Amino acid sequence: MLRGIYIFALISLNLVTTAQAQLPDFIKRLDEGSVQAASFYGKTKFELIDNRIIVFSAINGHTYRFLIDTHSPCLLYDYVLEDLRLDILDKSPTMGESFLTSFLKPIFPKIDTFSIGNVSFFGIGAMLMKSDSTNPLNDMGIDGVIGSNLMKNCIWQFDFSDSTLVLSDEILNFKNIDGAYQIKFHPTPVQASPIITTIIGSDSILTEFDTGNNGFINALSPTISNKISSGKTVALSMKLDITVDRKDADGIETHYYVLLDSMQMGEQMFYTLPIVAYNPSYGQTMGKGSVGVGFLKHFVSTIDWNDKVIYLMPAKLDKPLPHNKDTFGFTYGFKKGSFQVQSILSGSTAETLGLEIGDKILSINGYDVSQLTICKIDEYKNGKLIFSSENDKEITILVMNRGVKKEFKLNSYKLFQLDK
Repeated sequence: MLRGIYIFALISLNLVTTAQAQLPDFIKRLDEGSVQAASFYGKTKFELIDNRIIVFSAINGHTYRFLIDTHSPCLLYDYVLEDLRLDILDKSPTMGESFLTSFLKPIFPKIDTFSIGNVSFFGIGAMLMKSDSTNPLNDMGIDGVIGSNLMKNCIWQFDFSDSTLVLSDEILNFKNIDGAYQIKFHPTPVQASPIITTIIGSDSILTEFDTGNNGFINALSPTISNKISSGKTVALSMKLDITVDRKDADGIETHYYVLLDSMQMGEQMFYTLPIVAYNPSYGQTMGKGSVGVGFLKHFVSTIDWNDKVIYLMPAKLDKPLPHNKDTFGFTYGFKKGSFQVQSILSGSTAETLGLEIGDKILSINGYDVSQLTICKIDEYKNGKLIFSSENDKEITILVMNRGVKKEFKLNSYKLFQLDK
């Protein structure tokens, strides 16, 4: 849920700033690139898996599976580079040292032709990432990331009702614009990730529209920090692949669910929103936030890099924009070869009964997940094998808890008790 701000913080913030002085060729490569001739229009399908936008695209005629992530530059696994023999810029002696403990490699390919449906991009710069256990994206079943340094070349529209992606260079080619909420943004340097200003109480927050973040809304401000200190929140303990506090050897961090009375994006007000607040002890997150696909999927979402406007047209979906949080008190996922408990909510039955972060899950709703074949794991990663849904009223899991097999049967509940 908080993946966006952590995994690519090095890329979109520190790396670009440092590299500007040390690797001008790299900065130039990321900043360059173009899209096909004017007056184009393309439509293709995407997959929405665990609130992540996945699309099949082609590099130099070879098809691969990509995550679409406005918080990142374009990334490729090292084996893609080997397949295609792309032109590369190698590391500099100074810059290379900073990658020794990273899942990235200081090698920067140049993609001759990157095609999404019938729309082609040319001369796109990218970064290389490792296909080993240090990479937190390894379990997603993707070959790379389509980042905002490619996306900034045209207008993108995501219609989550039918999983359709539309690309064009003219806003007049798009439906669901008239009557949509319009939110001005400014792009980050080089990479061009879209940043807006949101208002909570009297606080201004620099907030990123992050299509790589599968969560709802994350933020921290003095107003939110006061809510946390006054006990008007629910603590969320989670184990992250890349943590803010690297002194914490087990990687477990505590953040908070907060129910906001209102939040303003541009001229638009949104009311009663359950967001995740960063831990106030992490000073670098104060005044920052992100809007993930958990929020965006309730709209036909259009990002216009030409005029620097985000259009949000409320979608006609079965589920309206959530004003509460349905939960079993924990979350799980597949990490490093097994299904594991990933987070626990304070005060939940899951916590009271002793479920712990890191417990290995043996079965989910009677389905044995301890010995899945590679084929079945791929089906799970691709969203074709589902063990439980956020719409379920209960879940049963069998776990290894402190060396003992234990079964937990948990009911879904509303995180916040709203006044009627």
